[in-house]
Amino acid sequence: MNAFGTCSSSATIPISKSCVENELGVSNQISSIAIPLGATVNMDAVSIVMSFMIMFFANACGVNVSVSMMIIILLANVLLSVGTPGIPGGAIASFAALATMAGLPAGVMGVYISINTLCDMGATCVNVIGDMAGCVVLQEKIDLK
Repeated sequence: MNAFGTCSSSATIPISKSCVENELGVSNQISSIAIPLGATVNMDAVSIVMSFMIMFFANACGVNVSVSMMIIILLANVLLSVGTPGIPGGAIASFAALATMAGLPAGVMGVYISINTLCDMGATCVNVIGDMAGCVVLQEKIDLK
């Protein structure tokens, strides 16, 4: 609920760490590394949402995006998602860069900003759940050895 309400992976670090340790049985050694690292680097859901939005806005504006440009946007999106801060609205600057690369008109940014919070709520939840699942997988792999 905290991830959904705050739209921030960074704000959920203490709660996520507490949940995986107390509720899921993950050791402090694993959660102390995996949760902050995941909050910083794991922006997969945001990256996927931005890719879909670029293509949606391109189709809505009548901009033809070639397959090679789609691949370039996808690769740039992956790199930008790693550098995107885990704060509410952190993906807006990344989306602006991607929209410019795709040749979208500037007015698209207004529409994106207006719906960004709703998309960011769901994407942040998916990212945080992924961080916690990664902790559980690591703990189980260590327990098997």
